[in-house]
Amino acid sequence: VIVRKGACERTLPQALAAVTERNAPTLAVLDSFGGGSTQRLMRQFANRSGCEVLVTVEPQHFVRNLDPGRADQVFGTHNWRTVDQLPADAKRSFIAEQLVSAIHAAGFAYVTSFSLETSTGGELLLQFGTNNILGLEKFKDSLWRADPIGGARFRDPADPDQMLLDLVPE
Repeated sequence: VIVRKGACERTLPQALAAVTERNAPTLAVLDSFGGGSTQRLMRQFANRSGCEVLVTVEPQHFVRNLDPGRADQVFGTHNWRTVDQLPADAKRSFIAEQLVSAIHAAGFAYVTSFSLETSTGGELLLQFGTNNILGLEKFKDSLWRADPIGGARFRDPADPDQMLLDLVPE
């Protein structure tokens, strides 16, 4: 475990350099609290063998109050700005699609996206990027074995009509 204190965009690349010196596989959980991780930072992981990212984003943050300049860095494009022209029920899936595109553009060959909805009504998009097909399969397997005690439900954020998959103990 490597612990660093500081701004993510500055200190995480230093920690990544220390890990890659040891040729260690790395899963970076970029918990954005709505602000998103920049495409530049994700690219640093995509360019190293054995690195994967899990980017978490609150889609409503992009729709409501994110600084446009920051969002441009997250998505790596201005295309997301058309979200304002969409009907309310289409915005979440549009943001999810834009994030998948951003992770692909950062250099990850395989990207999967899940939406985690809690029993309190909160929503978090999980965007996983890897360059290893086995890593993708293992990630998907681990999601489906998630602990259901907290009342979480998964769905594909790109499909607004999909039923939620309730996770319940048996």
